[in-house]
Parts: sequence; C-alpha cells; structure tokens
Amino acid sequence: MSVFFTSDDLEKMDEEFDRELKIIEEEGFSANPFRRDYVEKISRLEDRAKELEEAGLSDEEIAHAVYDERRELAKDYRESEPPLIREYTNYKSNQKYGDPIGPSYEQLYEKKHSYRKIIEGAWRPSDHLKERFTVDDFKSWYMERRER
Repeated sequence: MSVFFTSDDLEKMDEEFDRELKIIEEEGFSANPFRRDYVEKISRLEDRAKELEEAGLSDEEIAHAVYDERRELAKDYRESEPPLIREYTNYKSNQKYGDPIGPSYEQLYEKKHSYRKIIEGAWRPSDHLKERFTVDDFKSWYMERRER
C-alpha cells in the first residue's frame, strides 16, 4: 500500500527532520538528553538486582525480572524520543532483533548462555550505538522513507 503525502505534509516532515537531525549532529545518539535519562534509569537496575538477590530469588528469576524492567524502561525511553528518531531507532532495532524495542529474553540467553550475564547486562547501556546509529544512516533512512 502506498502512502501519498501532500506538499504541506512533506514540508512539515522535512522541518521535523531538520530539528531532529540538529539534535543528533550536536549531541549524537548516545549523548542526547533523552538518552542520558534512560542510561541513568537503567543504572539503577544494579541495585534492583541486589535487592532481588537478598530476597532469595534465583539468578534465573532475577534475570527475568531485570530484563522485564529494562524492557519497560526502553519502551518509556522510546516514547520520549522525538518522532522521527523514535521511528528510526525502532526500525534499526527491528532490523537487528525482529523487535522494535530490542532483543527478546530468549535471544539474550542464547547469546550470553548465562543468567548472571543477562543480569549484569541489564544495567549497562548498549556500547555499539555509534556503529549502529549514524547521522549518515539516519539521513539515508529518512530520504528512503520520504520517497515512499
């Protein structure tokens, strides 16, 4: 199904793109304010994991719990992103994981083979953002999207 945009629609989209591109060019994908807030929130999951451990939960139970909490924080973070950046990051995550928010629990376990590694990874931000999300890729993605 094709979507047709009026010239006014395209002008508004281009204005939004220019605003969001400026954010990315000035701050990058990993240093912008909405990303910093997310990183601060996920860092608290280390304390949450310790609380669950002290409460007697197994590593498997803790891994599931902190994974679920991290995923909810990721959903909230995505909702706070500007619209085109959110659409782009959802697109990139969907390409890599088959899910716009990120890897499934099963994908993580298959990759890490350890509940402890899932737990420890829950409070660490992704360290490959600069490779996965680039200004040039964002521009290309937008132009492809705009041409549809």
